[in-house]
Amino acid sequence: MMRFFPVLRRTPAKVTAIFLCGGAATVTYSLGLSYYGFWAVPALATLLLVTWPLAGGRSFLAAGLTALVLLVAFGFSLGTEPLRWEDAASTSPEPWLQVHHPGEEAPIRMREEYALAQIVSGRPSQLEAVLALAGWVNGLWSHSGSNTPSDSHPFTILEEARAGARFRCVEYTTIMVAAAQSLDIPARSVGLKTKRAAGARSGAGHIVAEVWLSDLEKWVMVDPQQAYIPTLDGLPKSAVELQQALVEQPWSVAILSLSGPVSRAAAFRYLTWVAPYLYHFDTVGDQRVFENPEDRFGGTRMLLPLGGEELRVFQRRFPLQGYTYTSQLELFYAPPVTPGG
Repeated sequence: MMRFFPVLRRTPAKVTAIFLCGGAATVTYSLGLSYYGFWAVPALATLLLVTWPLAGGRSFLAAGLTALVLLVAFGFSLGTEPLRWEDAASTSPEPWLQVHHPGEEAPIRMREEYALAQIVSGRPSQLEAVLALAGWVNGLWSHSGSNTPSDSHPFTILEEARAGARFRCVEYTTIMVAAAQSLDIPARSVGLKTKRAAGARSGAGHIVAEVWLSDLEKWVMVDPQQAYIPTLDGLPKSAVELQQALVEQPWSVAILSLSGPVSRAAAFRYLTWVAPYLYHFDTVGDQRVFENPEDRFGGTRMLLPLGGEELRVFQRRFPLQGYTYTSQLELFYAPPVTPGG
C-alpha cells in the first residue's frame, strides 16, 4: 500500500493515522459495545489494524496507546451526559412495587434448598449481606449474552444452571431478586437502556437489580453479573445516582465486591462500559418473580430525563407495550410495599 500512497510515509500522515484510528477506537469501545454489541469488537480490531499498512507497526502500537490515553481522559464523558428530572412532587408518592413475603412457599423453598441463611451468616449489615448474595449468584454460571432458559422461573434457571447452562444478565438479576426477597430484602429488576436504544441493532440494554436497604432507607443498585455495587464517598448508589455521580464526580465512584473495593482499573472498565446504559430506566410493578408472568400485574414504569424521547420500541423490533413514562425520581424510587401488605 505504501507504493500507491507514498505520502503516508511522511510523519504528519503517520501522526494523523495514529490519532484518527486511536480516537475512532476510543469511541468504538465506549459507545459501540452499547449500541452494536459483539460487532463493536471486530470493528475496534479493524480500526487499530488499519494503522499497520497505513503507517507501520510502531504506529499500530502508538494508536493503541493513544486509544488508551483518550479513553482514560474522555471515557466517562463519551458515555454520560447531565440529565434533568422533574421537581419533587408536593406529596409523597404512594408505594407501588409488589414483592414476595418471605413466608411464602417459594421463598421458603429457595431459602432452605440453597442455604441462603448460611450465605449471609455473619454479615453485620444489610449491604454486606447483599454483597454476599451477589457473589453467590455471580458464581452460579458463566455469562452468556445469548442463551436463555426454557422459562423464566427462578427454580428453572437454577436447575438448568446446575446442569451446566449459561445465561444472560436477565437471569442473574432474576436470581438476585428471588434470593433477596427470600431473605426479606425487597428487591426489583431494573432495565437500563441507552439513549439510542430504539435505533440500535443490539446490545442497547442491560439489566441489574436494585435492593431496598431499610437501614439506609434507599434503593441500591446491584449488578449480579459482576457482583458489583457502586458507591460514592462510601455510600451505595442507585442506578440513577450512579449516572449522576459519573457526570459530576466520575473519578470518585468506587465499586464494591464481596472481597472489598475492586481495583481502579477494574472499576474504570466496568464504569465506562455501563455508563451509556444509564439513560432510560424501567421496572415492572409486580416483582413477585416466583409467580407466573401472566399472574403478575402492575405494569411497567419507565423513568426518562426531561426532554428525553419516550422509548416505544427497543432495538428496532421489540415494541414496548404497557409502559407508563415519568421524569419524577421520587415516583420511580418510591419505597416498596411492605411484603404481605
